[in-house]
Amino acid sequence: MRLLDGPSEVACHVRSWGFRQTIEEPAHREALVRERQRARDLKGRDRLRVHIPDIDRLFGSWLERGHVMAAQVARTGKLFDLYGASVMADAVAEILARGLDDPSALAVACDRRRRALQKPMPLTIPLPDHVDDREVIPHALEQYDE
Repeated sequence: MRLLDGPSEVACHVRSWGFRQTIEEPAHREALVRERQRARDLKGRDRLRVHIPDIDRLFGSWLERGHVMAAQVARTGKLFDLYGASVMADAVAEILARGLDDPSALAVACDRRRRALQKPMPLTIPLPDHVDDREVIPHALEQYDE
């Protein structure tokens, strides 16, 4: 099987006559995974930049210290999802004002802000990969009384 872009051959694979099979070229998959990881990191940074004005100062500090940015952005994104924009923005401002840049200090500052606002402890509930739909549609519970 050949994939053409005009006269140029883009890809060439052996034809499979099997039914519902997934056949992949390992090198193609590896390149795609690398590209998606890089894109996810940039997307995460942009999402944080929209809501947290001082986040670039924190990113710069992490870069200077040699932190792995993808890991730090992912961790910060999880904190953002748990605590929300206002708590996170206040926590970033606090640790920068204190001259800190440790990612763990950010988590501690977020939790301190949460307690000061008397908000409940945020929880993440990990679902298995096979669960496609993560939305629960509420319905009347009276039917269970019967």
